[in-house]
Amino acid sequence: MSRATRTISVLLLAALMAALLAACGGGPAQPAAKPTTKPAGQPAAQPTAAPAQPVTGGDPSKRVTESLGLLTGSGDKTSVLPSYHIEINMAGPIFDRRDKAVKTDTTKIKADVQGANVHVWIEDEDGTTTEGYVIGNDDYVVKDGKVEEGGLSGVGLTWAMWQLDPVIILSLAGQGAQAAGGEDTGGRTAEAYTVDMAKGNPAVLAGIQAFIGHGISNARGQVWIDQQTGALLKTVLDYEQDVYDHTSSEKDAPPVGHGSGHIEISVTQVGKVSVNLPQ
Repeated sequence: MSRATRTISVLLLAALMAALLAACGGGPAQPAAKPTTKPAGQPAAQPTAAPAQPVTGGDPSKRVTESLGLLTGSGDKTSVLPSYHIEINMAGPIFDRRDKAVKTDTTKIKADVQGANVHVWIEDEDGTTTEGYVIGNDDYVVKDGKVEEGGLSGVGLTWAMWQLDPVIILSLAGQGAQAAGGEDTGGRTAEAYTVDMAKGNPAVLAGIQAFIGHGISNARGQVWIDQQTGALLKTVLDYEQDVYDHTSSEKDAPPVGHGSGHIEISVTQVGKVSVNLPQ
């Protein structure tokens, strides 16, 4: 995948997150230091995470809807956490145009993240695992134990775009966020929340779904947020979704089916991992 393609994908995702936060009434996250640009193929200088400031409390909906962006960063802003390990497991309904049927699409990703650098493992549908790196603006893939330029491996695009479904579901379910105490999660003190879009403001939900997330219902689950930084540490979410054939030329075409989705994200080893391209 070309650098330009991944950059466009990242910018589109950042625009989506900004629009959803605006619809939710949220503001931008605190900026982190910008990474230093390096020539292609050279490890990027590690940007310093934004100074950790206690941000306990506040509106539960705002805390939940902003948490993923604070974890992952957006655009030229990196995570508010210095480094972390993340595991992502997702399953959701999609329309398979070849078979003309609704099927379940799965995503399984593990990654170490430090600033703009990522060491990622992506489990493919056939059970094999693709290992790669995103170092600044450059993608690499590991083949037979050797690191090669990413080319068409899709490592960078997969890493950039996995956030799309969680952003939408958290934005909807988070409108019904309620504080549920606190606990230790991954070695960090976390605020716990229950989330349920059925308990959210209908006008706000309509505003979000007018932009994206059309057909999603019954989004609900639990969210754990780092008390110190506001970053997402863990979430378990379920939702239902009407599925559409987006290639249909029929205006206001009805859904072609219905399915359920599930999302699990877990963050551990905060401040304990480092990512550099092997020499």
